[in-house]
Amino acid sequence: MQTTSVFAFLKKPNGYAVPFNFWKGLCHLPPGFFVTETIIQQLNLTYAMPPKVYCSPLDYKRARHAIDYLQRHYTETISPIQLAEECSLPERKLQQLFKELTGETVHNFQLALRIEQSKEALANFDKQVKEIADAMGFRSPSHFNRHFKKQVGMTPKEYRMILLLESGYLDPVTISKT
Repeated sequence: MQTTSVFAFLKKPNGYAVPFNFWKGLCHLPPGFFVTETIIQQLNLTYAMPPKVYCSPLDYKRARHAIDYLQRHYTETISPIQLAEECSLPERKLQQLFKELTGETVHNFQLALRIEQSKEALANFDKQVKEIADAMGFRSPSHFNRHFKKQVGMTPKEYRMILLLESGYLDPVTISKT
């Protein structure tokens, strides 16, 4: 009996990466499940076409290592120079390949990872927003709030309030009276 990957049906026939909105529209999941941008990004990286910037297979592998490295060390402040050294690639080449593979700069990719992890951490109601900002590697709570709002469209406190409402910990009627 032949088995196929769960993601095999998501791959487009030509093997190219597809935009975020395509995946979001395709993934009609049961209530309680959601597809995060990080998962979408991983799907796009998995099925991404080879980069347009010329590179050897070894350089391509090193650029993929950079992506994996950032995903493991997203809480650390890593400059493009440090990342290039980690991957044994010239900084400019790494920046080009990284942008081609992810559609983001190294800095923006790292911020997106931090925000996605922050969203999960905000579901832990025992931690304060300041503690989450520190744990995710943001230099200050205001820096965290600014980037969170830019990416998610609301502040971390507003996001947490929505989580509390959806989980049933808060009564919407009580909130509207205050």
